[in-house]
Amino acid sequence: MSYGSLTVWKLQREKHAALKKILMLEQQLDAKQKLELEIQQLKGKLKVMEHMPGDEDSASKNKINELSEALQEKIDELDGMESLNQTLVIKESKSNIELQEARKELENVCCFSNKIYVTNIVHQISWLFIFCSMACSTGLA
Repeated sequence: MSYGSLTVWKLQREKHAALKKILMLEQQLDAKQKLELEIQQLKGKLKVMEHMPGDEDSASKNKINELSEALQEKIDELDGMESLNQTLVIKESKSNIELQEARKELENVCCFSNKIYVTNIVHQISWLFIFCSMACSTGLA
């Protein structure tokens, strides 16, 4: 595999990973927006129930309590989702830093390997030149 095709392959892999991440973030955003909408709807229902004139019977009090509990569950779920999202962002940031460090190290190793390869070629050419020079000077050529 040539260096150019390896670079293209790496870029395609990085592009695929970026697109996958965008899709995941869009799904998270959709879930968060849905949860926020449910919270707003529950708040609205709760306000309507609290301001309704009429009997203060146990059925309406139970309904208000149920709505309040459901609202609190949704708020807790949203808080958990935001906390998880923050944790994932921090983890991703650390992973990106580690990846960049590994990439730099790999580039250094590749550069070092290429320098050794070039140095060996130059060394071999030098020996060939010396050998040819000696052969010419001794009349062997």
